Amino acid sequence: FAAQLGFDVAPEVVAAMTAMADRIEIVSAERVRDELVKLVCARYPRRGLTLLVDTGIADRVLPELPALRLERDEHHRHKDVYEHTLTVLEQSIDLEHRLGDGGPDFVSRFAALMHDIGKPRTRRFQSDGAVTFHHHDVVGAKMTRKRMKALRFPNDQVDAVSDLVELHLRFHGYGSGEWTDSAVRRYVRDAGAELERLHVLTRADCTTRNKRKAERLRRTYDDLEVRIERLTEEEELAAIRPDLDGNQIMEILGIEPSPLVGKAYKHLLELRLEHGPLGTERAEAELARQLGGPLLELVETTQVAGRSADQEGGPQVVEESEISRCSSGGLGEDGLTQQFGAHPQSQLVGERATPGHSERPLVHPELPQGLSRRADAVLQSSSVKELGLQADDIASS
Repeated sequence: FAAQLGFDVAPEVVAAMTAMADRIEIVSAERVRDELVKLVCARYPRRGLTLLVDTGIADRVLPELPALRLERDEHHRHKDVYEHTLTVLEQSIDLEHRLGDGGPDFVSRFAALMHDIGKPRTRRFQSDGAVTFHHHDVVGAKMTRKRMKALRFPNDQVDAVSDLVELHLRFHGYGSGEWTDSAVRRYVRDAGAELERLHVLTRADCTTRNKRKAERLRRTYDDLEVRIERLTEEEELAAIRPDLDGNQIMEILGIEPSPLVGKAYKHLLELRLEHGPLGTERAEAELARQLGGPLLELVETTQVAGRSADQEGGPQVVEESEISRCSSGGLGEDGLTQQFGAHPQSQLVGERATPGHSERPLVHPELPQGLSRRADAVLQSSSVKELGLQADDIASS
């Protein structure tokens, strides 16, 4: 009634709630969750939340909220985090018209309620009396995820609220507009489907009484939104993706679906974010430049060798010339041995593999032996290292 209708609760009821607060522990997490959602989405959530904190019920169902009532330092170097949080919640409600249906939005409201819960754990006092809360956004996101899971919230809501908590400080690196277009693209990408809610949370998080500062922050965020809108129109940021899709990458490399495709896709996405649209021709050139001829040759050779092994029905003979070729690429036998480690079912050195050998082989066990030496040599190339490829990636190709 306090949250929905704005009623004041009689003193004797408050006393009874306080005395029986521990009884809430017999209520299921799902029921507590449902009532919490109703309270947060009510017309006057601040009234209901304050009542939960004052009666001690919040200590048992949402302890992160009363923990925000940090003692004020004597020099007032930091704001009252608890009151600030409730104000941010109210201001986010005032901005809900910016969201889809404009009605009560639980994710947006709960993110506002939880956005600073990492501050008590990260508070540090400096020698000059200043107070810091470094990384409270990351810590708070982890705490939010843990609490919401304990209350049995759906995974999509857990992810959405936690992401908003983690991103709520990102805007403050924008300064007076120093971000490059690539930084703006990353902001949009990281926010994903929660971009509009992040706009609401970031604007609501400004509770300073300094009107000049508040106006400056508002204008700066206006500028960021204008840039996002412009880039969205030019580049379709809402569906940002590389200039080549997975099918095109496989066609260019001549390979089947494998982790290698994902590595290449991720690399092209980073280029897309950094430089904007590249176009198909330039993207193909970048892919060829980064992967290089040796890797393309390896992929093709892997396919041929795999078919050859199937036809012969047995393990491949390891020729010493294979070792020589790898040595010419900067690797000797010792280097290859250190790279791959033991495989209990194989033996090498210029002969057919035999079971039961315990020494460390020079090959990756899932590739034909001679080819695996070439895989190792290719993996040492700088172009492949840029993609973070491992032997397993090439083996699975």
